[in-house]
Amino acid sequence: MTHSTRHTCITRMLEAGVPVHEVKAFAGHKNLSTTEVYITTNMKKMDNCRDALSNHPASKRNSSVVSIAAEEEVKPKQVLAFNKAKQKG
Repeated sequence: MTHSTRHTCITRMLEAGVPVHEVKAFAGHKNLSTTEVYITTNMKKMDNCRDALSNHPASKRNSSVVSIAAEEEVKPKQVLAFNKAKQKG
């Protein structure tokens, strides 16, 4: 498996809500911090999406939603908690 394929697989697993400890085991990472690098990368993508949405003309009509999202910094652990809650129900 190439590095690029491996990176994509791990990223997609985390995006799908697979618990980080399971992804860590699947990837064969010794340290959780190695797996968390993929979460940080995904958070940067989310920031880029948020920025693109806040620059869209339609966001001016509904600026309160965008401004709340822009003011809050989402931490990787918050994403994991959200994914766990989403899985439960």
